[in-house]
Amino acid sequence: MATIQQFTQSGFPHVLRGMDLLNRQGLNKGTAFTEEERSKLGLHGLLPPHVESLNEQVVRAYEAYKRKDDDLERHIFLRALQDTNEVLFYRLLLDHIEEMTPMVYTPVVAVACQQFSHIYRSPEAYSSPIRCATLSPRSCGIVPIRKST
Repeated sequence: MATIQQFTQSGFPHVLRGMDLLNRQGLNKGTAFTEEERSKLGLHGLLPPHVESLNEQVVRAYEAYKRKDDDLERHIFLRALQDTNEVLFYRLLLDHIEEMTPMVYTPVVAVACQQFSHIYRSPEAYSSPIRCATLSPRSCGIVPIRKST
């Protein structure tokens, strides 16, 4: 995945700025954009004013995760986080891998697939973030649910 610095140093005449940048989940750092980055990339007014480190973001995201009432809500929260800030999503997942793996893989994914029309948030096929982490984004598709034998 290309970084913001690679985009700006690559000589592309159209550097991602503002909402175009924030809408790229692989490049969006959320509140971790520094003051300098916010100025250069036209992000002032689009983010909360406080700059946070990735560690601070993880703490805040984990607190929000813990406030969810059930596994499906936790799954929806994590999917929304993945859709907006992949770096934070994967860091949070790695920091709490044993607790969160069931939320993004089996068994909760089976429930999420059954409830897909009720939790639909974006026009993407349903896929497992764990599987997608090992594949190119184009090869991520619907992950079949297999019955254990």
